[in-house]
Amino acid sequence: MSEENTPQAPSTTSNGTSNGAQMPHQQEKLVPSFRLAEAISAKRKAEETATTAAQQIADLQAKLEAANNQLLTTQTSHQQEMHLIEKGFNAPSVRRFFRREYQAAVSELPGDQRPGFDAWLDANREDPLYSVHFDRIAQPTATAPNAEATTAPTTATPAPAATDQLQTLIAALTGNPNAGASQPADNRAKEWTPEEIRKVKARHNGTLGPHAEEIKAYHRAKSGIK
Repeated sequence: MSEENTPQAPSTTSNGTSNGAQMPHQQEKLVPSFRLAEAISAKRKAEETATTAAQQIADLQAKLEAANNQLLTTQTSHQQEMHLIEKGFNAPSVRRFFRREYQAAVSELPGDQRPGFDAWLDANREDPLYSVHFDRIAQPTATAPNAEATTAPTTATPAPAATDQLQTLIAALTGNPNAGASQPADNRAKEWTPEEIRKVKARHNGTLGPHAEEIKAYHRAKSGIK
């Protein structure tokens, strides 16, 4: 066989090409490994951030729901308190009693059959457990005339005749039994002997001092001199 008929291997160049054509596996550009690691780390951080944000949002929604429920409970309790005060129930313990009884009563009923607090309160006016409280708030209007009647006698003034008799009795007890008498009363509470008179003069520089009239009256009574 001649050399012209023998197949010839394609010639290659120094850069790995065959007859000027590039190999398929060498057409792709390789990504550096550090770039790939950075992309994976960034993706992981984004996923963690999204998970944390979702959890925070769920916690905030739960707190908001709890706050709304508490606000609704407070508003409901305030409305019930105001209604009871308007009815005349001023004692806090009685108002708490009615609110607790209402909660216990409606908790046994389906949600669509639970009456409002006002309607429930009016419907139970005659119930033996609650009627005693309704009777108490109605008592002041019924007992007011009796209280006025009992206080009236304490403000009455004494009769004129009794006042005159009292004044006469006081004057008789405090009057002077010697008033109008020309002769001084015979004072025998103390005997003015010469010894007593000397003591008086010794105390008052030889005079009778404040006892002069008393001593003179004593001696006039003793001797009968007027």
